[in-house]
Amino acid sequence: MCQTCDTVICILCIMNDHSDHDASEIPVVVQQQQDEIKNLTNMVQVKSKELQKWALELDPLRQVYLLSCQSAEAAIKEHSKLMMEVVKKHEIQMLQELKRLRNEKLEAIEKERDRVKYNISRMKSMGEFAAALSGSRAVRAMGSHEEILQRMRTIMDTGSSIQVHPEGGQVMSILKFLHSRQDIDFGRFEDAWLSAEELARYAAQASAPGQNPNKRITPMLNQSKSQDHSSKPKLIFRVHHHGTGSGHLRDPLSVACTLHGEIIVGEWGNKRLQVFNSSGRTIRMIGSGMVEPQGVAVTLRGNIIITDAPQKRMQVFSMSGNSITKWGLGKFFSPCGVTVSPNGNYIISDTGDNSVNIYKTDLTCAKRFGSKGLQDNQFDNPLYVATGQHNEIIISDSDNHCIKVFDSTGHFIRKIGSLGNADGQLKFPRGVCTDADGSIIVADRNNDRISLFSRQGRFIRHLLTKEDSIKDPYAVGITVAGNLVVTESTSNRAEVKVFQL
Repeated sequence: MCQTCDTVICILCIMNDHSDHDASEIPVVVQQQQDEIKNLTNMVQVKSKELQKWALELDPLRQVYLLSCQSAEAAIKEHSKLMMEVVKKHEIQMLQELKRLRNEKLEAIEKERDRVKYNISRMKSMGEFAAALSGSRAVRAMGSHEEILQRMRTIMDTGSSIQVHPEGGQVMSILKFLHSRQDIDFGRFEDAWLSAEELARYAAQASAPGQNPNKRITPMLNQSKSQDHSSKPKLIFRVHHHGTGSGHLRDPLSVACTLHGEIIVGEWGNKRLQVFNSSGRTIRMIGSGMVEPQGVAVTLRGNIIITDAPQKRMQVFSMSGNSITKWGLGKFFSPCGVTVSPNGNYIISDTGDNSVNIYKTDLTCAKRFGSKGLQDNQFDNPLYVATGQHNEIIISDSDNHCIKVFDSTGHFIRKIGSLGNADGQLKFPRGVCTDADGSIIVADRNNDRISLFSRQGRFIRHLLTKEDSIKDPYAVGITVAGNLVVTESTSNRAEVKVFQL
């Protein structure tokens, strides 16, 4: 057979017309074709068995997938319920704050009304007196000249506050509610791939009598981030340019997060506040050159409060950057950390005299406690503060290498950590905050890690370590979406990192 021409030929043809072609004996060619057919047949049989096996897996896969959808549906409903509880809690807090603001304003308006009525009465009295004198004899009028002048000086004295609008114009303001434009990160779906062995195991568990498949199959919906203490945080973005321009950082010693998803970073070195959006883009600078912020927090009214240690006072700015007030001069030695508790109190640590101060919303000091020492109610460089869900006061007692927790009135509850690098130990802790569960997150600066503790002070795990490129962590915070913000600061390096928990 001539393989070149693919035809059957005789011996003579091989020697003449097909002399330079490839030729094989017919039995050999037949054997080759039979072998090829056999190989193809084997391949078809193997593929057929694979398809049959896959067909057998499709039914349990469908069953398992439907069960996973049921589990995801249950998770969505449960997560929705939890979020509605959180929203309801915020509603109650905002309504309480609204009631307080309303009462304050109404009281101020009534005081202003009384002030105006009183001054109108005085003006009327002076007019009547002057009118009476106008009809009197000249000698009497001359004798009363000094009395008239004295009354006029008294009424028009600046101390009598006789202005049409009182200075500051606070009575003329109205109240607005600015709702958050931040989208709620409710969750998302993702595929979880199963091996054949896992599929068979899940299918067997799902079909077992008396088994609840929803307890066997992990939901595909992301649950509340604060509840998952097993997965490693994922870096979302970082700001790491060291310098003075927009988007650059120097000594980012403090951080606060707003309900609108913005991240406020207090830069000691650049003497300013820099506000980033949830994507890490700079959207505004506040107080440039006028402040040296050591601590920063957001008030219940949505304003920004900072500790200005060199000036030994507090400063308050609106979210747009306007200066509202300065207070505390003469009340602090070196104010450092600041936070706002759920009941509206300002908690301020003072490293100058190793104290913690509780100020009410009317800026009166409710309590000052602490002194330098090693006892439970003493501190050594109390740098930063946070509050718990029940107004607990959480202090990073840095040079005592621990975290101390007090109730809302300043009574000691517990101490967390001790000097060292083992699990649960700390070395010069800096920033501290709490997550949605009330767990405590600590920037363990000299151990180059971020550690997580339960509300009761039990060590849970290290969220981030050197292996995650954490170096010299300083401040920590939790965004409205539940993400973790970490600042890092040295003399020639500064970073802000945001992680998804």
